[in-house]
Amino acid sequence: MTGKPLEKFHGTTLPTTRKVMSVYFHHHKDMKLSQKDAVILTVRQVCDIWSKARIPMAEERNIVRKIELLLEKHRCIYRNKN
Repeated sequence: MTGKPLEKFHGTTLPTTRKVMSVYFHHHKDMKLSQKDAVILTVRQVCDIWSKARIPMAEERNIVRKIELLLEKHRCIYRNKN
């Protein structure tokens, strides 16, 4: 679903949900960070991109919660794939 884990966001476009999840999986699986630390690191990278684009953002805790909901949805899909 997310493809190959990405080390960081590439290009000048805003990241898609798929790219956000790929970066998260790189932090969580490849760098062996805990889920919470990987989510926070990913959120900070996303916030950097959005701030460079001068786009208004929600608070960091709300973004963290949104990514956690995406991870839960991913787990449900992965669990029921068979």
